[in-house]
Amino acid sequence: MNSTKDIKDQKNNSLLFELGANYQYLKTALTNRIELAKLNVFQIVITCTVFIIVSIITSVLLAICLVLLMIAAIIFIAKILNSYIYALLIMSGIIFLLLMIFYFIIKPILVKKVESKILEINNIKT
Repeated sequence: MNSTKDIKDQKNNSLLFELGANYQYLKTALTNRIELAKLNVFQIVITCTVFIIVSIITSVLLAICLVLLMIAAIIFIAKILNSYIYALLIMSGIIFLLLMIFYFIIKPILVKKVESKILEINNIKT
């Protein structure tokens, strides 16, 4: 009678040990999955930060180049017209025209592209 009780105790202990081992395995797997998700988010943040920094530096350098080109164009137009005021007015008109083209034509296209990308990313994650 004592031996059957020992066998039952061993089976119960074995079952409890297996349940504990399975629980520990699931806990470790879940922890690893959370850590991988954190690393993925961290990698995305790093990529976005680098992209933003490079974009800012490129934009500043491009702006400097555009300013220098505008000054050169103003001087060129002023030499042709013999008037710096008319050259400035012509350059201001060209800049205003480019601004209107960007605002009314290019901006809506960019907004649609960005919205579609955001929706696409959102659909992928869900």
